[in-house]
Amino acid sequence: MLWSEMKELLEVANRTDILTDPVILDLGGGKGELAKYLNSTDSAQCVSMEMKKVPANPEASQIRADAYQMPFADESFNIIYSRGALDTSLYPHDFKKLLPEMVRVLQKKGVFCTWEAGEISREDLEQYFKFVGGDASTLSLWEKISE
Repeated sequence: MLWSEMKELLEVANRTDILTDPVILDLGGGKGELAKYLNSTDSAQCVSMEMKKVPANPEASQIRADAYQMPFADESFNIIYSRGALDTSLYPHDFKKLLPEMVRVLQKKGVFCTWEAGEISREDLEQYFKFVGGDASTLSLWEKISE
């Protein structure tokens, strides 16, 4: 269901080009259920990255890492997805450090798809992304601003 909602948002935003070969980072992916699903359907390549230790899920391409120093090459992903990982009531974040790191691993014209845009100030987001669809209280889509 989540993947279909993301695809719908991409279609509405006229970004179906990303759907040709989606490479997704599930930031704060927990047990890796989204990655496991996507990797099993050939819909997309997905890596689940979590800061906390979680049970191993071999099909999820899980990585345990610090979100401020992600172990990925520049422009590795064309979609970064997050649900819960940016919730400031659960995790303290320094968004001025986190957002540039997200931008570093996101390809040109890549998108950030999140359920928690309200957790980050719009001013901080707009330094790196432009809003292209959805709603801050539900799933929203932000496109990386080209450098």
